[in-house]
Amino acid sequence: MGVTIGNNNTFKGVVNIGDNAKLIAKDFNQTFNSVEKIIDLLCDEFQEHYTSSDKEQVLTELAELKNELKKSDEKEHSNIIKRVFKKIEPAFNIIAGVSSIAGLIVALL
Repeated sequence: MGVTIGNNNTFKGVVNIGDNAKLIAKDFNQTFNSVEKIIDLLCDEFQEHYTSSDKEQVLTELAELKNELKKSDEKEHSNIIKRVFKKIEPAFNIIAGVSSIAGLIVALL
């Protein structure tokens, strides 16, 4: 397994998470204090680096994800997150080279 985060905060490498995915996601969540904070950071990354024609749709999906997480109980969160992230996975692939957060999410997907 190799992960490199370069000088310009880019993610490079291959991550094989396997059975430890939930633990890594939990640690990641604790580091950033909340899933909502991660979504805010992602929105900033997409706003700055994503230039495809579906940019507004992707930002809307992320905003709706944040609202859904506020309404649902914690047990449902992982299913909601997976559904939305899978839906906008192509967008993550595009900005993964310039966003370490998006790169990590691509690796987790």
